[in-house]
Amino acid sequence: MIFTELAYWLAAALYLVAILNCFHILYERQSPSATFAWIVLNLALPILGVPLFFLLGKNRIRGYLKKRTRAEIAFSPHAESIAAKYRHPSGGYSIPAEIDQLHGTFERVFGKFGPEFQSHPNLVQLLVDGKQTFDAIFRAIASARSYIFVQYYILRSDRLGLELKRLLIARANAGVRVYLLYDDMGSFWLSQEYIKDLVNSGVVVARFLPVRSLKRGMQINFRNHRKLVVVDGVTAFTGGLNIGEEYAERRFRNRSKRAGGNLWRDSHVQLAGPAVAQLEEVFLEDWHFATGVALEVSTQVTDESASITTFPTTAVPKKCFVHVVPSQPTDESLIGVLLFMQIIQSAKNRLWIATPYFVPDTTLMRELELAALRGVDIRIIVPKRSDSPVVQWVTLSYAEQLMKSGVKFCLYHRGFMHQKLALVDDSMAVIGSTNFDNRALYLNFETTLLIHGKEFAAEVESVLNNDLSGCRYYRPATQPVRRFWLKLRENFARLLAPLL
Repeated sequence: MIFTELAYWLAAALYLVAILNCFHILYERQSPSATFAWIVLNLALPILGVPLFFLLGKNRIRGYLKKRTRAEIAFSPHAESIAAKYRHPSGGYSIPAEIDQLHGTFERVFGKFGPEFQSHPNLVQLLVDGKQTFDAIFRAIASARSYIFVQYYILRSDRLGLELKRLLIARANAGVRVYLLYDDMGSFWLSQEYIKDLVNSGVVVARFLPVRSLKRGMQINFRNHRKLVVVDGVTAFTGGLNIGEEYAERRFRNRSKRAGGNLWRDSHVQLAGPAVAQLEEVFLEDWHFATGVALEVSTQVTDESASITTFPTTAVPKKCFVHVVPSQPTDESLIGVLLFMQIIQSAKNRLWIATPYFVPDTTLMRELELAALRGVDIRIIVPKRSDSPVVQWVTLSYAEQLMKSGVKFCLYHRGFMHQKLALVDDSMAVIGSTNFDNRALYLNFETTLLIHGKEFAAEVESVLNNDLSGCRYYRPATQPVRRFWLKLRENFARLLAPLL
């Protein structure tokens, strides 16, 4: 009898919490589909919905204090010298006619969010695999003279991680200021010995939003998904590659058999110019939030020494205008969502998107459908096999719907494709850390670059054409029984889409 009463009161208390969660869900800003999904889950199955909401459901984060003490970003001398080469005598920039319209649209829209969003001319080098990427990053780190900022979502203490540790320790011992910021969820299994070795050698290390924190609770959402390296304020790297052996080589021992084959496909970029200072500002904001410390950047690096840390002699960087677009769950205007909406709306002839996870919300689905109906050549390149089967099922459920409007879905067969790369018409490329899914657009800290330039766009087109040669177009099952079960599985998984 006592046990029955206790169970009754526990159930009542659980349902009361579920109802309070529903009020919280309605109060907070969420997409309609996510709001509906969380309310149904809390009311229909509170024993599952209540704990999941506390772990995954809250979409607002408090205390993200931005370091905006400067009226405008103070570019490094080297970055300023590059930018000056493009300016008119009147002080403005000469915008090439072939990029003027598309560039002007994004400048008008995103330039209003602050100086770190405004476009400037830069030198940009596309890095199309792990070997190119880490050769360039490690070369730049090894030649650092003043300071190094390193930020990753995933940091492993494997062979590649140990090489990074060795280089950072060597530069710290040489008197270079070294700061390392890693996400505590993405790098959950990083060994404490790895961190201890860095700290004991003078590297300043910080975790972003610790998972096991009494102050914040067990916080799984709001992960810092950025991948960023800045060296001396004169060169920077960003894109899709984390620090782990699977990212480092084109062929590797794949831990996830579901990822398909043993080929990892990813892309990154190296930059020199004003965008470096803008990416540096992103790092400084994240560091301030993680540590409460406002770092002050002061470098004596000259143009002569800066040239050591820029591009390898074999590279031919392209002169491009670059928009740096950081997005985070603290944005009042949901910048990540607005960015992808504007990218789709801006495409006149072509929009090719390569992403490992394709889970759009209703708004982006309608934008893609409308663009395809306008006659835009839309191709979505996704891995044939994902490291997350549920995400793969959701992706395929969207694929069949979008194909009716003319969108082509290309399944990459050569292995696991992890790059976040897009091509808009013939003059703009998009690259960064942002996946085409709800978590990236609503819950993660991400960075996306809009790179305006016909030469760079042509290079991206060549890379994507090579990827497309390793793809097969998706065709839904035609056998009635198989089609029935596959659609049932995919549509059931799609119910979870707002939560993914």
